Amino acid sequence: MVISILSTSILEGFKTEIEDKIYGLSGHIMVTKFDLNRSFEESPFDKNRDIYLHPDSVYGVRSVQPIVHKPGLLKSNSEIVGIILKGVEKNYNWDLFSKNIVEGKVPAFSDTTYSKEVMISRRIANDLHVKLHDTILLCFVQQSPRFRKVNVSGIYETGLEEFDEHMIMGDAGLVRRLYNLSDSIAGSYEIIVNDFSQLDSTALAVEESLDYDLAYMTVKERYMQIFDWMMLLDRNVLVFLILIIGVGTFVMVSTLLIMIMERTSMIGLLKALGARNYQVRRIFLMNGGYLVVKGLLFGNAIGLSLCWLQYHFKLMPLDPNTYYMNSVPIAWTWNMFILLNVLFATILMLIQLLPVIMISRISPAKSVKFN
Repeated sequence: MVISILSTSILEGFKTEIEDKIYGLSGHIMVTKFDLNRSFEESPFDKNRDIYLHPDSVYGVRSVQPIVHKPGLLKSNSEIVGIILKGVEKNYNWDLFSKNIVEGKVPAFSDTTYSKEVMISRRIANDLHVKLHDTILLCFVQQSPRFRKVNVSGIYETGLEEFDEHMIMGDAGLVRRLYNLSDSIAGSYEIIVNDFSQLDSTALAVEESLDYDLAYMTVKERYMQIFDWMMLLDRNVLVFLILIIGVGTFVMVSTLLIMIMERTSMIGLLKALGARNYQVRRIFLMNGGYLVVKGLLFGNAIGLSLCWLQYHFKLMPLDPNTYYMNSVPIAWTWNMFILLNVLFATILMLIQLLPVIMISRISPAKSVKFN
């Protein structure tokens, strides 16, 4: 029971942490202009479409956020790196992304002009040898290169190399000003859904509501390799639970068989005094049920205690380059905990019926001889 609780908590923790990191950086569904462009630079379009102006009219959609992505260079006094600026607007929802911020805060936006603050990853900060509140040079390469000095307002870390190596976040107004674009221009939409389990049906509703020149891609399609990896984790834990149930079943059966063998003379005596087979079986089933309940109580107490310690004190660290996070994550999946308890109790109680069948074959005469 302890191992089952730990394995399911850690698995769900891994999935939740990684999914939240991805959603915070790319949303659940991304909508771009339909073209053959496969570069980091998106084809701009007018953001004032029906899906943006009336997101509530689309099934399952919580919010639609216009985004502008532009590739460029970031230069400090000694180093230079290639980046992709993710330009967001003042009303951008930072809730999903906020847990990735390790220093500072999100860029401050102004009502009158664009913000000159950016948020960079810890990986980029280390490569450039800069820290919080330092000033760095942002360059967009075009026919006439454009330069802007920007201030580091915050540093984030997701552990996902694909993001941390290149992605910085800033004001979409900065990109629009440098490229002489109007405030109504966007490069893509990030769509947040109400229920991720209904992502496929919501994506179909989004597709029906889009104009002919727009195309969509779900986060599962965009980062297929990460979600395939998480599906493998699900299978591994399922196999692991089957093995644990098999071991528990074997232990329970062997325990009851030993109890029956040790109490053979008692069984014969009870039968000689007039006890029926079902009455003797009930004694052993009640004793086995007591052991099952006792084991579940101790297993839950130990398993949940270990989860609590890891959740609050991060006792088991991880390599973020391999696991995308700094410590073993824990998710409090109470529905899964209840399901595990019901599953274990049901299987172990049913499996007790096999050894107690032997009781009907024990006769008083043989039990005396056995004694």
